[in-house]
Amino acid sequence: MAKKGVLLIDADDVAVDLDSGWVEALNQKHGTTATLEDVTDWDITKTFPTLTRAQVFAPLKDPELWTRLVPIAGSQEYLQRLYDEGFEIFIVTATDLSTCYAKTLRLLQLFLFLDEQHIIIAHNKQMIHGDVLVDNYEHNLIGGDYFKILFDRPHNRKFKEAAYGIQRAITWSEVYSYIHQHFDGAAVT
Repeated sequence: MAKKGVLLIDADDVAVDLDSGWVEALNQKHGTTATLEDVTDWDITKTFPTLTRAQVFAPLKDPELWTRLVPIAGSQEYLQRLYDEGFEIFIVTATDLSTCYAKTLRLLQLFLFLDEQHIIIAHNKQMIHGDVLVDNYEHNLIGGDYFKILFDRPHNRKFKEAAYGIQRAITWSEVYSYIHQHFDGAAVT
């Protein structure tokens, strides 16, 4: 089957639910009571003002955190469908080098159609070429040469995506539909 296009998919909070696991780990360790809805800024340290930056980011360096992460609702199903339809899928993630192995292993466990050659570590996602980028951080979408889909999360709800020609998707069903609109010119459910 000929490839239909190249899809670039962010890992954290697009494919897997990092923020929920991270907030839970911080609450357990420090007795805080934050929820995912409290994370209303990209800078998660603002949600935990009583903790130091080192304390807030410490869970990310714990390989155990990555083993507990679950997929974002619908991500496995719709990414599998897109893969089966002939799209080439790359997970593109900005990550600390100390978490690369644990994160990659978890992604490969959750998305069985992937292999390690389809996971790209990149902090400047605008340098990666593909047809579509689905990301939860608006900075990664602005200026990139791809069709842009912002995956809705509490921290990006104040962003005015339409001003930048970006589509906002609240569910993976919407992501799937936007991808098909981009490639086929028609909505698919």
